Amino acid sequence: MYREVTRYPNVLRATVPGNPDPLRPAELHARAWAIVEPELARAREEAAARFRAGAARGELATDDLGAAVAAADAGRVDTLFVASGVERWGRLDRGTGAVVVHDDQEPGDDDLLDLAAVRTLLTSGTVYAVPSDEVPGGTDVAVPTAQHVSKTGTASRPIGTSTSSTSCPSSSSSRLAVT
Repeated sequence: MYREVTRYPNVLRATVPGNPDPLRPAELHARAWAIVEPELARAREEAAARFRAGAARGELATDDLGAAVAAADAGRVDTLFVASGVERWGRLDRGTGAVVVHDDQEPGDDDLLDLAAVRTLLTSGTVYAVPSDEVPGGTDVAVPTAQHVSKTGTASRPIGTSTSSTSCPSSSSSRLAVT
């Protein structure tokens, strides 16, 4: 019945059969997870495949930390992969979009992976926090599609590959669409 009246787009066809009332929360979770996990894994693999395809064609995918952070802060990241349990320290200048990455934490630094994840989630993006060896591209961060937006707000070229400093204006209103 719920599926027939809801407008929520993420309702799966499969259900947990039977009455859930007598089930303990852990058992209900296990039964539901058996249905949900394959769907989540499929979506994650599709996003990883988009990254690999874009990178292979020299398109706008990026595994550059500074570029990913600046794009996420500007609301231009639809999908982000980050290495779970990893900290990458640095600063984002929100006025210019410049990102400086440090090897060690310095006063005033943020964990840039967390910052990119939070900014992506706040703009309704999807974040996959995965083990380091599962981040496409072999770094700590990956964005399946990314674009540099010039100070005039027009897309001009792929985001660069330098990991020490990247400049992307954060005032752009363009958003990446990677679906």
